[in-house]
Amino acid sequence: MRRIRALALPLAAQALFSAAQVSVTLVGAALLQPAEWGRIAILLAEFFVVMAAVRGAGSLPVLVHASGDRALALALMRPAMSIASLMAVPGALIVAATGWGLGDPLSGVLLGIGLVGYARYEAARSARMAAGMYRSVVIVDAALLVVLVAGSLGTGLVPGHAYLLPFAMSLAYCATAVASGRTAVEGSVALGDFVRRYRRDMPFLALDGLLMAAAMGAFVFIAGALHSVSAAGRFRTAVTLLGGPLQMMQNGLGPLVLRALRSRALRSETGSGWRSLRLPLAIVGGAAVAGGLYLAAVLVPGSLVFRALGWQTLLEASALAVGVCALTSCLWIASVWSGYARYRSASAEISVVRAVTLLASLVGFAALAALGDLNLAAIVGAIPWFAVPAAHALARARRVPAAPEIAAG
Repeated sequence: MRRIRALALPLAAQALFSAAQVSVTLVGAALLQPAEWGRIAILLAEFFVVMAAVRGAGSLPVLVHASGDRALALALMRPAMSIASLMAVPGALIVAATGWGLGDPLSGVLLGIGLVGYARYEAARSARMAAGMYRSVVIVDAALLVVLVAGSLGTGLVPGHAYLLPFAMSLAYCATAVASGRTAVEGSVALGDFVRRYRRDMPFLALDGLLMAAAMGAFVFIAGALHSVSAAGRFRTAVTLLGGPLQMMQNGLGPLVLRALRSRALRSETGSGWRSLRLPLAIVGGAAVAGGLYLAAVLVPGSLVFRALGWQTLLEASALAVGVCALTSCLWIASVWSGYARYRSASAEISVVRAVTLLASLVGFAALAALGDLNLAAIVGAIPWFAVPAAHALARARRVPAAPEIAAG
């Protein structure tokens, strides 16, 4: 029972966090014109790719080095929020410029503003997750969902104004960021000390996050480039609505998985190299089984519901369910293997592995997408995320060396 309660709050927090994105996709796919939603979908893909790099500089150092250490995680919250907001500014300009190029400058500017707020909110959220403050995370995520849903309703009430959806997102993220910043934290680490402590890891963590997020984002771009803007919208819809709940479950367990992997590495509980693989192999096996069960549970019922409601865009997106779920599961499996390898190899090495994986994935996806089958293309694009990080982790299955950055965490 204690273990169930321990899992309930992280999963609830991630459910609320994912529900916010699902609400945006539902409103966009159901109420906007396909071309309007396609443009916003492309902007959102870029939004989250840029955010992944920002997260690598602010949130990931906290999660990697402070998971399970409440005092350290809270002490790192303020500097993580500061550096995340600073890193988000150039990203916001990129999103705004893309909106201008797509012929929707107002949506680009609004999402750029929202990116800065989202960066601060996400950094504070990650620190609380690392500290085990799941109840606090649930409260803040619930507030975000309420503000976002309330604001998104305006999109349906005022047709022809697609920018209202990015406006609702910007409002929700900025309001939540302000609320997160008001949390009192004693013994906060100075920004300069944060940078000095993690300066070696930050560029590679940022690159790692960017490459990971680039998979989904690049798939949306490729679908749009090789097919149409509407196809990009369908792929984004499938990723969020069909792959989203599976991703929610996986990401909710993510901090607990990272905490377990870090704890094993700190205690050097590896014995022989192969014994150290038992935990990640069990996690990966569970992820594969859960992905298959989820796909069987949602594929047919989901199509029937979309057909009954007459949501043509969602019905077309359901044709991508197998590929999207395979891709979602393989991306998470890749993160598990990278979490295992991070305490056994240099960050630069992991970034190289990630770059090779991404390149192989995109080449496979583009080759199949050019032939017209986006679902099969997503399945082929998922294979490198399953195979390459696992091969690297197997090569690094050995006793954890004495590393100052691990001990410091």
